[in-house]
Amino acid sequence: MGSNDRRTLSRWSYNYFRLGEGLPALPVLERLTIAEYLCCTESDVVALLDPALSHTITETIDGKLLLLANRFSFDVHEVFPLIAHVSADLDTGLFLKSLFRQPKLF
Repeated sequence: MGSNDRRTLSRWSYNYFRLGEGLPALPVLERLTIAEYLCCTESDVVALLDPALSHTITETIDGKLLLLANRFSFDVHEVFPLIAHVSADLDTGLFLKSLFRQPKLF
């Protein structure tokens, strides 16, 4: 594998695991497509496997979550099942949305 292949595979892996426990009944490729949709602003996987989602991939995370809730009954609170046990001081909505962003590393 070349460096681009390794980078792509790494992105797919991280994005897939960022979906956590969300939509567990869906097949792996569908979950990967949804994870890519949530985490990226462009994706060949989404374009190939779900062109309807591809048209809205540049939406904000709020727009994407709303679209997925309507289409797949996706509940962002299922992504991190221990969310009920975190500190009350934590804004759980912001925390759950942040899971779909790659943190910057220096």
